[in-house]
Amino acid sequence: MSSIKSYFEHHAHHYHKEPGLYSSYAKLIPHKDKIKILDVACGDGEFIKEMISTGIKAEFIGIDLSHQLLSSAKENLKFYPTNLCIVDAFNMPFRPSYKFDVIHLDALLHHLIGRTKGKSTKLVKRMLSLLIDKLSDDGILMVDEYYYNSYIIQSLTSSIIFYTLKTLNFFHIDVNRIMREIHLGLEVNFLTENQIYGLIGEHVHDVQAIRKKPHASKRTDCLFLLKESGRISLIGYRKK
Repeated sequence: MSSIKSYFEHHAHHYHKEPGLYSSYAKLIPHKDKIKILDVACGDGEFIKEMISTGIKAEFIGIDLSHQLLSSAKENLKFYPTNLCIVDAFNMPFRPSYKFDVIHLDALLHHLIGRTKGKSTKLVKRMLSLLIDKLSDDGILMVDEYYYNSYIIQSLTSSIIFYTLKTLNFFHIDVNRIMREIHLGLEVNFLTENQIYGLIGEHVHDVQAIRKKPHASKRTDCLFLLKESGRISLIGYRKK
């Protein structure tokens, strides 16, 4: 995860621009005493803040690799009782018996990068397995991710993006002046909508979409053979 940490320390950015983005989660979280909620890749802490604003009583723990983003989270949550830590989610410091009732992860999976797309997907499976191990019986997994569906072969667009970024970084080619969203060092492994459902379904049951919001199309979409992309929010329950 060192390359991810390095990138976000230099290019910390915020995904949450929509008011009430997480409000639909609140009714799905059990309102009982002493539940534990873990927010993985908590960023600026907006998920935790919104959950608290709905009246949910819980022990909130937020973890992230980026000092910059965690500083933003501490400022955003300074009036709320939370625990925020710099933690690599592949090496969580919690004792084996410590379980969470809810685990939320936002825009994390596409940043798990190996040498190839196949190895990157294995990292996604490993991450999900580690998180499921920290869920209590009937615990809830909540995943916010970006999906990229291509024409003909669904994963073609994500493969083009993945290996294009690998090539740009290998040759140290900076295209930020042409494409503002691409910074040198960025690597992503976007998944298709079906892949996200499938990977999460391997670890939890009753997987369902809470929310799906396609992005507006851009002129550059045709360059990557992109049919549709957007943000999708899924929920599932731990298999006993």
